[in-house]
Amino acid sequence: MSVTLLLAACVALSVSLVAKAAALALGDESHAQEPPAAQMVFVDGMAQPVFNYSDARAKDYTNANSELWRFCVYVESDYDTDLDGKCDLMKVYVQVPRAAVESGEGGWKAPVLYEARPYNAGMAADLHEVMGFGTPELDDEAMAKKPAKRVATASMSTSQLALDTTRSNSRVWNYDIPTVGSGLPENYDFYDYYLVRGYAIVQTAGPGSYGSEGLVCTGTQMERDAFAGVIEWINGKRSAYADKEGTTSVSASDWASGKVGMIGHSYAGSVAFEVATTGVDGLETIIPEAGVASWYSYVNSQGVCIEKSKSHDYLNFIAATCTSRLTIDDGKDPGYDSVLKRCKQHRSFVRNQQVQLRGDFGPFWEEREWNARKDGLNASALIVTGLNDDNVTMRQADYLRDAILASGNNAKVILHQNAHGLPFDEEDAVDLDMGAHTYAEWVNLWLAHELCDVSNDVDSMSDFLVQSNVDGSFYESEAWDSGSSVTLRPNGDGEATVSARGASYDNESLLRKTFTGKPSENAALWSLDVGEQFTIAGKIPAHVRAKVDNTGEGDKMMCAVLVDAADAPFATYAMGAMPEAEIVRTRDKSKGPADAYDTVSWKQVKASRKIVTFGRMDLRNPEAGYDSASATERDEPIKANTYYDYTIWLDPTYYTVQAGHRLELYIVPFCGYSEESELSGEDTNSLVAEADDAAMDLDQDYTITIQSDKSSASLPTTEKADDRSSVAPATRQRTGKAAAKPDSGAPVPAPASTNTNAPAPTRQ
Repeated sequence: MSVTLLLAACVALSVSLVAKAAALALGDESHAQEPPAAQMVFVDGMAQPVFNYSDARAKDYTNANSELWRFCVYVESDYDTDLDGKCDLMKVYVQVPRAAVESGEGGWKAPVLYEARPYNAGMAADLHEVMGFGTPELDDEAMAKKPAKRVATASMSTSQLALDTTRSNSRVWNYDIPTVGSGLPENYDFYDYYLVRGYAIVQTAGPGSYGSEGLVCTGTQMERDAFAGVIEWINGKRSAYADKEGTTSVSASDWASGKVGMIGHSYAGSVAFEVATTGVDGLETIIPEAGVASWYSYVNSQGVCIEKSKSHDYLNFIAATCTSRLTIDDGKDPGYDSVLKRCKQHRSFVRNQQVQLRGDFGPFWEEREWNARKDGLNASALIVTGLNDDNVTMRQADYLRDAILASGNNAKVILHQNAHGLPFDEEDAVDLDMGAHTYAEWVNLWLAHELCDVSNDVDSMSDFLVQSNVDGSFYESEAWDSGSSVTLRPNGDGEATVSARGASYDNESLLRKTFTGKPSENAALWSLDVGEQFTIAGKIPAHVRAKVDNTGEGDKMMCAVLVDAADAPFATYAMGAMPEAEIVRTRDKSKGPADAYDTVSWKQVKASRKIVTFGRMDLRNPEAGYDSASATERDEPIKANTYYDYTIWLDPTYYTVQAGHRLELYIVPFCGYSEESELSGEDTNSLVAEADDAAMDLDQDYTITIQSDKSSASLPTTEKADDRSSVAPATRQRTGKAAAKPDSGAPVPAPASTNTNAPAPTRQ
């Protein structure tokens, strides 16, 4: 949008509001009703709510009475993943301001916020027992068939589709899957904040989901290209249909500006990055929230599987959970039996490939290593992740950032103190304070800048917006792997021996029983007393010169865990835990649902020890490094009782260590697993039970001997720091305008709290 058009829109809005106020003051009811908004309006660089909200879940909902039109289309992919002889059709849910559709040729068109989230059509955890496995295997290549496309026999406009009450009514997008028992789609009102501000919202669960065709192919080219096809439809380069038979085509050109931003949390954030690697026209930016860039490094680390369920078959678990197409055999899917058969065959392939590699990198993972596909990237990124996320760790955000920057595009990072959760939740009407803006406002600014050409605070946004672990405030920084570092070395000289016998698996037990500030049979300790506060910012390599006494069968791990310790409890945020929220500003209930949010901050907890970050690797693979491809199987097996040089890469972090604290690095056999008795939920238990041949064999019959004088860890810092001595102060903790430079001005306290509890935002 040009500056002239933007100013005109703002003036028009001001004139309209003044005229309405004058009419009300004069008692002129006939002129008091403001006409529907004609287009987006930006104030202070952010899109403002201009379209009246209507509830798409209301049973009596109709597009005829709404300023926001909802309808579904079926976008045709290139592939026939279920091998039924036809290209897969995906059900796509569209919400768009009516004004964009009715503006006419040359009128205002809506920018698009697009979420491709396989969970959207329902999660089918109970399908694991139904699915099982089948033969012969159906591999990725066999699924990549490209039959001829459908040929429509008729067409209709968006207005015709939206006002067709048979095709577009609330029952089309609101439904129940009886065996799941939840109202679906579950995420389709999550972006109302942006909808009333003029963005069209496009969402799909993709192939294999309820209402769509095909199979769920997690992390594959088929998955990526299918979701990219929706953007091609938005840009007029691909067909979509008003019916699942594919007879009546419908275009998006009468409402879409052609500029698209992809957003999503977890799996949806992963898909956003996958799609960006296609370089598809129109995808201007992505906002991956806890998204995966490397499927290998999500499930494995440096040659060893790290999945908490102790299974080499986790991609199957994800895919089966999202295959909501098979949740119920209600007779409406004539290909149900065939699809179930194909699904079982593909699951066999996915399971066996992972089992054969047993944590090593190979062709199966290379096909899913989107982090390495930098050449096609043509989108900016606002990367969002939790510093305490032990599910999708900070390593994935680092991979994302590196890939986007290497492609010559702009990348900014927001780091918060949640685990695998979000700073914003439409469903619970909760938004997080982040210094100068709330999270929703930062996203608003980003989208306005990237999709609408609006100059705003994004122009001067720092590389990192970080939530302090010390006081919870947000501050800006440019530092990351800056070249400055603090070195940690083993306590004592000579050798230190660590036994896997009787060692704990899970972080909670490790923190309680093993990380005691002293070395033990199951842990070697490296420590550093901190004289002055400093901030760790970047990747942490722990170089370990070590030998193992048993190279026989079984998975043999070596892990490094960094712990912040103090003599007295200190305020912090727990690794892997969702922080409790407290309201700092109460919602304005006079406004519509899409405007009425409680602004919150997150409460800290008290602890004398806090896990900062950790890393894990395969003792049999000394060459395995930070990049996934380095973790290929070793040409020659290692020899027992022979020293090798290992580098355990701890997950990157942004963490301030306070003066008077003590940093403790533990070398232990295991980290990040759950005890068998602690496996939570039917889902995980089903995974372990259904594929016993995919279970990990975590050996505990070995010892690791570390050569102390040849071992050390390097902690990257934001400022120049001396080795094992007093260090420079950390980046100052502050809130303020995005244009402010890091380390300028005094710290600004967080807003006062009302101490009213509110749920912490979270989204799977």
